[in-house]
Amino acid sequence: MASRYERQGRSRFRTIQVRMWGDEKFKRLTPIPPCGQGLWVYLLTGHHTGPIPGLFHTGPAAMAEQLHWSLEDFAKAFDEVLRQGMAQVDLDACVVWIPKAIEYNKPQSPNVVLSWANEWDLMPECALKWEACETLRAFVCGLGKGYPKAFGQVFDNHSPEALRKASGKTTCNQEQEQEQEQKDSKESLKHIRPARADGAALDLLGDEHGSTNGTARHVGIAEVRAVFGYWQTVMRSPRSKLDDKRERKIRIALRNYTPDDLQTAIRGCAKDPWHMGTNPSGRAFNSIELILRDSQHIEKFISYDSKPVLPVKPSGPVARQERRARTAKAFGLVTSEDVVDVPPEDCHDITRH
Repeated sequence: MASRYERQGRSRFRTIQVRMWGDEKFKRLTPIPPCGQGLWVYLLTGHHTGPIPGLFHTGPAAMAEQLHWSLEDFAKAFDEVLRQGMAQVDLDACVVWIPKAIEYNKPQSPNVVLSWANEWDLMPECALKWEACETLRAFVCGLGKGYPKAFGQVFDNHSPEALRKASGKTTCNQEQEQEQEQKDSKESLKHIRPARADGAALDLLGDEHGSTNGTARHVGIAEVRAVFGYWQTVMRSPRSKLDDKRERKIRIALRNYTPDDLQTAIRGCAKDPWHMGTNPSGRAFNSIELILRDSQHIEKFISYDSKPVLPVKPSGPVARQERRARTAKAFGLVTSEDVVDVPPEDCHDITRH
């Protein structure tokens, strides 16, 4: 026999408070293991959710940290969700969109739609944001009187077309800019990365350096630790930790460069006076994140490896005057112990030639 809800064509709903994820007793329970279903529940009810149903600003690393999952486990679970078409993501803008969320979270009045304005302004600009706008428009404007006007006040006044109209008459240069914007918009659609049609797993860790042959090689944790350990040794930073952010950066770099390449880049950074602290600020810019930021940085630091060996600044505070003297002496700029004040910018320029 059909239930009362089934006879009336209604769905059953339950209210879940967002604060549940931070509740003391809830946190004492057995953690949710990495899986698609667990991630889906989190996507619908987590702290990242806001007033606009299904649209929120967060990235894989942040969500993985909240769930206490590794990035690899999170990527596998998120790929399950994307394969089912239940969500879309723009990894560059860190925007996630659940298209059907609005169907189960209808705004109760036009005033609720108006309350979305602040959240919409804070959402990063990307093609996925405006794709979500059109889905929301089709649903909200069909709810009845007052809704289309409220929706227009929030969304249409902030659209690219509205901003161009507000700037006044369109000049010839502006028309060219508009055409370029349309091309850029089409290009930006490439950043909305759903699951691949060929069944291959989606790479949510991000391929910042691009792929050289269309396939990403497997990167083992042993290789990651070897590169990080080499950086700790060269930079004399044994207390630094291999956290998720650093592991992710090293894994990305290892897709297109060998461990020897990355170790060469680390040595190159260690040989550059400016990055090792001989600069106007007196600060060292030698983090593993900076060295492996992208291909340009990696290859730049590799080229620095041909420089003479620069004594690495020991841990702890070192006087700037003493550091300048050591650097100048290392590059043969002084022969007397009495000459110690060599401007850091001069040392930097000389080593470039």
